[in-house]
Amino acid sequence: MLFDHELAWKDPSIYREIYANSIASPEKFWEYHCSKLFPEQVFNASFNCLDRNVKKNPNKTAIVWYGDEYCERREITYIKLLEMTQKIASELIRRGIRKGDSVTICMPMIPESIAAMLACCRVGAVHNVVFSGFSSAALSERIFRSSSKVVITVTTSSRGGKIIPLLKNVLNAINDMNVEVLLADYVDDFSLDERAICYADMKYNDTMFTLYTSGSTKEPKRIFHTCGGYQLYSAMTFKYIFDIKEDDVHFCTSDIGWITGHSYITYAPLFFGLKLVIFSGTPMYPNGGRYWEIIDDEKVTILYSAPTAIRCLASLGDEQLNRYNLSSLRVLGCVGEPMNESAWQWYFENIGKKRCPIMDTWWQTETGGIILAPLHNIEYQKPCFASKPFFGIIPGIENDELIIKNKNWPGLSSNFSKNDGEIYHTGDKAMIDNDGDFRILGRIDDVVNICGHRLGTSEVESVVNTLGEIEESAAIGIPHRIKGQVLCIFVTTTTDLTDEQKKSVTEEISSRIRQDIGAIAKPDRVVFIHELPKTRSGKIKRNILKAIGESKGVISYNGKDLDSVINPACIKDIEKSIKYAIRV
Repeated sequence: MLFDHELAWKDPSIYREIYANSIASPEKFWEYHCSKLFPEQVFNASFNCLDRNVKKNPNKTAIVWYGDEYCERREITYIKLLEMTQKIASELIRRGIRKGDSVTICMPMIPESIAAMLACCRVGAVHNVVFSGFSSAALSERIFRSSSKVVITVTTSSRGGKIIPLLKNVLNAINDMNVEVLLADYVDDFSLDERAICYADMKYNDTMFTLYTSGSTKEPKRIFHTCGGYQLYSAMTFKYIFDIKEDDVHFCTSDIGWITGHSYITYAPLFFGLKLVIFSGTPMYPNGGRYWEIIDDEKVTILYSAPTAIRCLASLGDEQLNRYNLSSLRVLGCVGEPMNESAWQWYFENIGKKRCPIMDTWWQTETGGIILAPLHNIEYQKPCFASKPFFGIIPGIENDELIIKNKNWPGLSSNFSKNDGEIYHTGDKAMIDNDGDFRILGRIDDVVNICGHRLGTSEVESVVNTLGEIEESAAIGIPHRIKGQVLCIFVTTTTDLTDEQKKSVTEEISSRIRQDIGAIAKPDRVVFIHELPKTRSGKIKRNILKAIGESKGVISYNGKDLDSVINPACIKDIEKSIKYAIRV
């Protein structure tokens, strides 16, 4: 049976044959690739990303880092990255960290962050990376719920010209906890413990890391990934979907606080010994040419970015773009949210010059790696279609929701078992065309996607409802030209408020959300209403609020929607109130 081919993700006929074989004989398929990728049967990610590559080419560049300012650039070789990793591992060992212990990492996009992740893997600790943009309260909850014994961070970081006091945030987060802090910005001063030269013996099903993702409840959901399955799946998807070459220069603009930063910044690119470019600034500071400057300087071949960034840069026009040479690019990718057609066309025409295929990928924290992606062939690409399932994946549509009909691919989080049923529900709305290609249309559950960051509406509402003036609230996501979605919050109050009082409460809502969750959750607008639309069982009819929020005016509803609302008269009031929404 054909399980492997250099044209597996290019030639449609070869793709179809390998895909059919992967579905017909999944165990043989994954065993075949596991033996190819892990010939030593070593599942410690630190060994696979560092020791193997140091033996081959110790002085090859592993990471090129660009900072917030133009003058900031560092180059780290594989041997240097191994040394940094061993020194952080030494500090973890000295602090009593052993296999299976939890370590939280709250750091910006710097080489030390990747070394910290690999150091945890080296000693067998389970790392819990938290996005450094979260507030102290949100960080505290994630540290507490993961039972972390150590938090790795740095003193400060800089983003968009602003200094972020990371150490201060961490100290506030661990206020009454028995947790140690390890400052990774002093890694060069750490001494090397001989025990860190070795690496822990990790089994295929040992837990490698955890991540928190937003769901339909106010508490973030903790996702677990195992050593063997996760590495196998992230490496395979990276190899085939991006058609990687040994001399590729890979630039992923995500953050290690998210699953993309795990799979396609850290583990898969370093697994194959590539040169990796990371950037700790923003694409708009000090101007909109930072990405293009980096691509030109480093001769980047693969660019993997977010639709939000692409839309933002497209809005600037071509003045900055035309200053740089982007001819080194051969593959483009996007991740985090559905792409719109105008942004797709701009990306294809202006960045890829109509010669680079766009890997418009769809996947989730839970899946471990890419589930859907177009073939690596311009001739077969459709704008905004995630298109084809990866090998071993059986997708389908059920009540407009994208589902995966099997749970036997190795990248799936260990949270999900066959005891929960055979089907994996994604929570994303999708369509499939006559060619069998999939297109993602957005979320169908209570999750908002802002600039590629998933936020549970219940988590936002639980913060808003702590304010004394608020009786109830309902948060929804509404479309935004650049960010994809923004938060619109409908609130009812305990007493009638004047216009000035409403402005004051709106400011308090925004401030409290920034304090308890982070700036990424800041609402775009707040709507004061007299009553929320509810069913007889008390469930808020969010689809009605979403329809009103998106239309910003009077709309029509089908009879089923209205029949299920116990208080249909409130809808007219909400339609009027949306016109007077207070912008934050």
